[in-house]
Amino acid sequence: MSALYMGNYGIKTAVLTSHEKFGLYISGYEEDGLNQWPELRKQYVFERVKALLLKEDAYFNQHLDQAVSGNKRWDKFCDDCIELATLDQYFFGKPIFLLHPDSYMNGIASNSLDPLWMRGPDLIGGIPVLRRDH
Repeated sequence: MSALYMGNYGIKTAVLTSHEKFGLYISGYEEDGLNQWPELRKQYVFERVKALLLKEDAYFNQHLDQAVSGNKRWDKFCDDCIELATLDQYFFGKPIFLLHPDSYMNGIASNSLDPLWMRGPDLIGGIPVLRRDH
């Protein structure tokens, strides 16, 4: 598992996800031929997704009780965050940033009943890791 840092997009939420999901998104872009899109279309799609996510992030920061697994809106928001980061990497070559587990693990462990999440995220080689406590 990995924690995707979204702060570089102005999004306060960090998204926990599997390593495989990053690759699935990139593979999907390649299969769909997104690399053939004109630059203006790439920028438009990226900015549109980002604007929608900023609104959703603000909503979930105001309604923390709605930020729960099983809430379709929350689940879509988390998936769309992964989409934004992978689009940024695929379209524009920007790095995907992960948070170091030490930065947030205490909060996750106390809020999760799933043993897989209790183990905590690990790191992916070649992807920069940020420590928010330094």
